[in-house]
Amino acid sequence: MVLGGSVPVPSTTFGEEPRRRRLQAGLSLTALSGAVHYSKAQLSRVERGLKAPGQDLVRLCDAALGADGALDAGVVARRPGLVPSHCDNR
Repeated sequence: MVLGGSVPVPSTTFGEEPRRRRLQAGLSLTALSGAVHYSKAQLSRVERGLKAPGQDLVRLCDAALGADGALDAGVVARRPGLVPSHCDNR
């Protein structure tokens, strides 16, 4: 969302939970970046709600943060038609 046509307003959706879990685990963005192989800038944008995460990033963050499917399930709840990775029978 953009207010006044120039500055994006962060969305408070997915990013809050991985940020909470990352901080609880004592991990920096740099450390999480190394674990999931996404840039620190990309992770920061996702945490601040400026960019929606792709399903791969969600699954990697879920595993790296020991969320046991909670991050994956949270995204699926907001994106009808997606199947959580722990339910995927491929």
